Amino acid sequence: MARSAKLVPKAYLLYPDSVNWLGKDIKTLSITNPDNSYGKKISEFITAKTWLNTFLDFERPEKSSNTSASPNSELKQGFDLYLEDKIDSAKSLFRDIANKAYSANDYATYLLAEFNVEHLKLSDWLSTEVAISPQVAGKPLKSVLEEIIQLSSAEEDRLLGTYFRDQIYSFKFVFEKLLKISDLCEKIKAEWYIVKNQGTSYNPNLSILEFEFNSFMNFIYANNLTILHYTEVKSVIGKYFETLLISLSIYSSNRETISHSSSILKSLTSDHIGKIIPYLNYETIKATMESIQLNIIRVEKKALKDIFNDIVHLPKIYLEKNRLNTKLKPYIDFFYLSSFDDIESLFRILQILPTLPINAGYHEKLLSLICKYKHNINSQNIEICKEYVVDYLDICLGNPELAEFHGPLVSYITDIVTQIKEFDPDFVIESDQISILLNNFNMKKSASLHIFNQTSDFILGLFYFFSSDIQQLIIQTLTEYEKINVSELNYNLLVDSISHNIYAFTALKSQILIHFSEVLNHDNKGIKYFPDPKRTVTSQAYSLLEMSYITKGDLIKHGCYELMEGYFSDIDWLLFNNHKDETIKNLVKSFSFEKAKEKFAKGNKQKQLFDNWALKNVTQFSSI
Repeated sequence: MARSAKLVPKAYLLYPDSVNWLGKDIKTLSITNPDNSYGKKISEFITAKTWLNTFLDFERPEKSSNTSASPNSELKQGFDLYLEDKIDSAKSLFRDIANKAYSANDYATYLLAEFNVEHLKLSDWLSTEVAISPQVAGKPLKSVLEEIIQLSSAEEDRLLGTYFRDQIYSFKFVFEKLLKISDLCEKIKAEWYIVKNQGTSYNPNLSILEFEFNSFMNFIYANNLTILHYTEVKSVIGKYFETLLISLSIYSSNRETISHSSSILKSLTSDHIGKIIPYLNYETIKATMESIQLNIIRVEKKALKDIFNDIVHLPKIYLEKNRLNTKLKPYIDFFYLSSFDDIESLFRILQILPTLPINAGYHEKLLSLICKYKHNINSQNIEICKEYVVDYLDICLGNPELAEFHGPLVSYITDIVTQIKEFDPDFVIESDQISILLNNFNMKKSASLHIFNQTSDFILGLFYFFSSDIQQLIIQTLTEYEKINVSELNYNLLVDSISHNIYAFTALKSQILIHFSEVLNHDNKGIKYFPDPKRTVTSQAYSLLEMSYITKGDLIKHGCYELMEGYFSDIDWLLFNNHKDETIKNLVKSFSFEKAKEKFAKGNKQKQLFDNWALKNVTQFSSI
């Protein structure tokens, strides 16, 4: 600002938020002097348009970090459309504003509006551009900008054009901010290492980081710049958030020496995350968290509630399911990494999240959080739990293609219903869809076998929570299923039914063993499958062996037994007496050392194997 207003070299910035004057005369440079007719205007400008807390003798009543600069009112409607992904409408409106401003010689508004027209791109590559009004200027923004700088008779316009070209049009303000925040990130990262090793730090790096980023975002919002979706801007946001995570890690890993640390954050607030969640890269965040040993992102409950209040309105804005799903995903990712534990809010998000074949993973993230905090299910929120379970089941059973993708999530539903029954022992799942589906199969209607296979995860997984009438109908259906052609059998369905003690399929026991043998003896010819069918069959065979449905002799007779080794460390240990260090290492990785030793080490000899492994690994790590 000082450079553009030609106050340099006498004006200088006392980093980051104060402007002073070299050799200033307080009498001639006083802003607050009542005799200064421009003082009030300057004060209002500084308060509304800058992030300066001090300018000469003026001090802002409220710190800039707690305020937002006034946005350009003419452009705000278009910017709001942009934030709602209404790109065509925003682009058309910005062009109309640009044309009107150009005709009125209002170059500030023209430059910003036409800049936005150039930088608005459709996010959906299947969409086509909608025609907008032609430019009144008759030439591209770059050409008009050079004319303003070189030919305008008003010095104010030439300064405006120069600033716009050098800072905004070139994205220089973005790159400069990225450099500043990257530098602060490196400093705080070094501080993390110092404090981790019992060192101390005294610096204002975190407060400077917050100031730098907030002023950056405030500049974008105040000028209604439609560039939040650009990689360059996302890089600034990502580096800022990475630095916040480091500050969280400094706090969480060094609480006993907290007084020796400067850049510490106990938890994130709405000020930190309110506007940036949709623009974060969550894979990068997970990698950062792992590298700095941060288990969860601590966030103030108020901030999480504020985010929730923002997203519950998204279905009114995004009516198309795929678009709504896309918009909700980053918020779900954030809630998952921050271990959001508000049960009612989690169920409400599930209710507005579309149920699609492509988003079963996001349903799983929310359901896993609910199960993690299932102790929070109580008499106040139990009704929304029941409502969700019944609705979700009806959606999946009514759309078998969905059930095929969402079926693996049934274990979470089982966990939730079990918790519901702690408060309401008489609760049973009533579903018209399941009755229709089972009756169609029993009447041998076309395609009913395929549909039954697709929905079997839900039908068998929730068997004991259905009414007795539906349970009887399921048993009847499984009796009929036992009679179908062997080539049409779904062996996962058979094993699930047997494992859940629902229906034994005694007549098909030999056929199940033949299936195990065929899969385990099949030559994959170097091709990798996911999920690995041999791994799946090994797990299933061990499950049936554990419940004495089949015997070791059955598996040996069918050429299966020896081929089951090497897929699961617990099976290798228990069935094949594979007590090698690699097996212990994998058991510890799955269960932790204490739990693995307790579960698998039977007798002093096996316990000694675990202790020897631990001693060798401690020695190995100490020598590095």
